[in-house]
Amino acid sequence: MRGLQEARETGIVRRLAQHRFAHVSVVGYDDMLLARLSTPALTTIQQDTLEAGRRLVSQVMDPQAEQYLDYLPTHLIVRESCGA
Repeated sequence: MRGLQEARETGIVRRLAQHRFAHVSVVGYDDMLLARLSTPALTTIQQDTLEAGRRLVSQVMDPQAEQYLDYLPTHLIVRESCGA
């Protein structure tokens, strides 16, 4: 599903570029390969999905554990879709 969302975002960026909407920025999430290869390249937020999966599974596998919110660091990768 994530790939479909990113494909949609890159399509939006492409259409905006064709119509010269320079004041609009589009940002994707998960920094998939399509984000780097699209024209213009899609600005994206990168996260450690492997670590997110590990943390999720550890909470699910231990039903006695206290439920809590967990935060992972993210990184903004600015590309052409935001004027870079």
